[in-house]
Order: sequence, then C-alpha cells, then structure tokens
Amino acid sequence: MKLQVVLEPSDEGGYTAIVPALPGCVSEGETREEALANIQEAVQLYLEPVEDDSLLSADAEVLEKDSFDRLLARYPAEEAEEALQELLAARS
Repeated sequence: MKLQVVLEPSDEGGYTAIVPALPGCVSEGETREEALANIQEAVQLYLEPVEDDSLLSADAEVLEKDSFDRLLARYPAEEAEEALQELLAARS
C-alpha cells in the first residue's frame, strides 16, 4: 500500500510528518529521517487490527449508509456481529 506523507518543518524545530489518508496519523522527529521512521511506525500501529475491534457489545448496531449519508440498513444487536463480519469480508 502506498501512502502520501507530508513532511514539514516544525515551529519548535525538527519535523512533523502527516499521512492525510489516515486521519490523526501524525508523528514528529528531530531530523527528516527520524520523522519518517516515526511516521512509518505510526502507520503500522494505525493499521494494526486491535483484538477488541471485532467484539461488539450486546446493544451494538451496525449502520450502513450510502455516499449521501442516507441510512441503507440497520442491524439489531443480535445480528450486529454477523453483519460486521460480512461487511469486513466484502471489503477485503
């Protein structure tokens, strides 16, 4: 996967690295090389699946929306886990 990294000098010195495609994925370093190494680690952590991400609480709902933010489907809690797994499988 290729991701664009924006590297800019920081006001406090050093560099700030930002990945626009991954909201909140930002890192810093004293040198360009350090900032790039740090952002590479930040991207890996950002994309790393978290074990608890696939576990849903009993009152969870899965909502599907279209590109106009209109609700397409709502799954009740008992079907939410199964629906989430189907959505994830369809996207891979």
